[in-house]
Amino acid sequence: MARELSFVFEEVPKSHDIAGDIQKVKIDRGMQHYQEVLAWTKLLLSGLGPTASAGSFNTLSLLYPMERIFEDYVAHCLHKNMPEALGEGARLKTQVGGKALVEHNDKPMFRLHPDIMATEDFTKLVPSLIDIIGYGTAFYFLTLSLKTMPVGIAYAIWAGLGIVLVAIVTAVLYKEIPDWPAMFGIGLIVSGVLVINLFSATGGH
Repeated sequence: MARELSFVFEEVPKSHDIAGDIQKVKIDRGMQHYQEVLAWTKLLLSGLGPTASAGSFNTLSLLYPMERIFEDYVAHCLHKNMPEALGEGARLKTQVGGKALVEHNDKPMFRLHPDIMATEDFTKLVPSLIDIIGYGTAFYFLTLSLKTMPVGIAYAIWAGLGIVLVAIVTAVLYKEIPDWPAMFGIGLIVSGVLVINLFSATGGH
């Protein structure tokens, strides 16, 4: 998108007279929807603040990632106007980094992620109960391990093995096979856990 915009605006010269250039803009009948945008553009580029005070002063302008705002707005409109399509209790997520937009042979391609994705999260009773029981059980056994080893070591082992187990489960159930760098990283995690338990005096035995 940035390359496309830079190509489109390549021949547009840099403005050295913002106020004068804005005055030259002609809003015809088919461009009335740009009137408010032009007003905000003039406000931001002139270094002015949207306050009801007299005098001349400069202020900082806050610029937001418009693509994220637009995606959140689209998700809000879809969730509001299409409940029958999304299902009861479903909601939309934007900028989903954990999912691939394009896959080939069950592997993510091009590092593209969905802008908007429908999810049910904790709206289903049985899966939600399984998650709650699983987390409760994990924390219970974590507290037991704290009786024989320091908090930092116990949490490091707990978190590391959790990453490995999640990778195995997703590979079996969802065919999300890790690539070689990911497998190498998982191998380092397993190696670190083994070193702590076999050779470290703080690992607890």
